[in-house]
Amino acid sequence: MRVFMIPDWRAGNPYQQLMADSLKPKGVDVVFPNGYRRGLPVWRSLRNAGSKIDVVHLHWHEAYIRSNSWAGQWMYGIKLMIDLLLVKASGTRIVWTLHNEVPHDAPRPNFFRRLQRALSWLADSIIVHNRSAWEEIAKHLRTRNSADIIPHPHYRDVYGDAIPKSEARRRLGLPEQGFEFLFFGVIWPYKGVEDLLEAWRRVSPPAHVRLLIVGRPESGEYGHRIKQLANGLGGVQLIFEFVADSTVRDYVCSADCMVLPFRKIMTSGSLTLALSYGVRLIVPDVPFVREEVASDECELFQSRDVDSLAQALRQAIRKANDGSDDSRPAMRATSWADFAGQTAHVYSRVLNRNAPAAASVPSFTE
Repeated sequence: MRVFMIPDWRAGNPYQQLMADSLKPKGVDVVFPNGYRRGLPVWRSLRNAGSKIDVVHLHWHEAYIRSNSWAGQWMYGIKLMIDLLLVKASGTRIVWTLHNEVPHDAPRPNFFRRLQRALSWLADSIIVHNRSAWEEIAKHLRTRNSADIIPHPHYRDVYGDAIPKSEARRRLGLPEQGFEFLFFGVIWPYKGVEDLLEAWRRVSPPAHVRLLIVGRPESGEYGHRIKQLANGLGGVQLIFEFVADSTVRDYVCSADCMVLPFRKIMTSGSLTLALSYGVRLIVPDVPFVREEVASDECELFQSRDVDSLAQALRQAIRKANDGSDDSRPAMRATSWADFAGQTAHVYSRVLNRNAPAAASVPSFTE
């Protein structure tokens, strides 16, 4: 079986390459587009892919909307629909993984909801990683469609087994003593780092508590803004750099608590990373989070509420001081091999024109 995975967003994100590598032992040959072709990029890439492609697996469809203007977005949206209609007409099946309710920081979210509703008519299967995520997404899709719920796998297969906190800190050259909060990942406005720094200012933590913000800002301008906000705040360390795979585990295992101050969250690689190593979390109180981690294994706050986030930070510090934070999330169990097996089953099923099993279809109302 040959699968054409689009767009090629492997740079800076291991997800697609891990998926491709894990699918190979299942008899699935994954190929990626070679460059970007204008006009009808998917159809034209498919025609130049060599032997027959059985399934096109679409991930982040916003890659094909190359304009921020109202007219430009609609033009590219119509082109994408024509592109995928030609794919369908050729007999190739379409599997679509929806990672977000709408693309992060989309200037016109309603446009993407309409586009996603149209795309849902073309998809032979929609994959999401979480039941509550599907219930949210499905409000904007054709309601007779169904989804395959395949949990996101852990990252221990990628970055290595968990190591003791003291060893991780030694490897990174960090102080072995003290309580460490960690924000980890590419720094985008929707991730709420500005809210986190304001909450940190309001908490004014004691000297033994520190906050590491590790990752690359989405732009130099935004990185400069974060530096300005962090200036003068005690205990804050900014590490604006690309983190090599060999160091990812060390940062996660060095932390006492990972903070996800997201203003909007449906699925999250950062949350999956924390759960891969059993690290306690501060996370928004939303259905997706409650499905992924028990409320007694994390501190919850209300999204976009800096006072609520500050209270969650205080609570984590208090529990650390009085020794009542022993409850840690269980390490995520789903492996990439398990994930690939379920995904390969979806491919086989759509090629045989079978619908998802009833157990995989959540109920929802429009």
